[in-house]
Amino acid sequence: MGPKRENDTAIMEKVSMQLETISHWKAVNRVRMFHKVVNISDITSADGKALDQVFLAGNQFLGTRNNNGGPAKHHISPSDYTQWRKAMEYIFTSNNLTLQTPLGQWKPSEVRYW
Repeated sequence: MGPKRENDTAIMEKVSMQLETISHWKAVNRVRMFHKVVNISDITSADGKALDQVFLAGNQFLGTRNNNGGPAKHHISPSDYTQWRKAMEYIFTSNNLTLQTPLGQWKPSEVRYW
């Protein structure tokens, strides 16, 4: 499934530019799969400007934000969440975890899924 909004991209594509080791990449990916998210739009507030804070908590997000069945779940550790938080601070760069360039308009084929 591709981007749902203008300026959207896959989470792992974005964080792969920042992660130091393959173990960090795997940790972030486990948390991403735990939350069943793929794109930045899946973890962003509806206005497309900031990280939805539910994705910083250590509990699983029980809703759904993508329509492709979600990736398989994995057991995650506190250290996985540490790497996830670092990755979120990289994507959402300011102190209040907002995007430097907010997401744009919804792509017409995806509007009904938010």
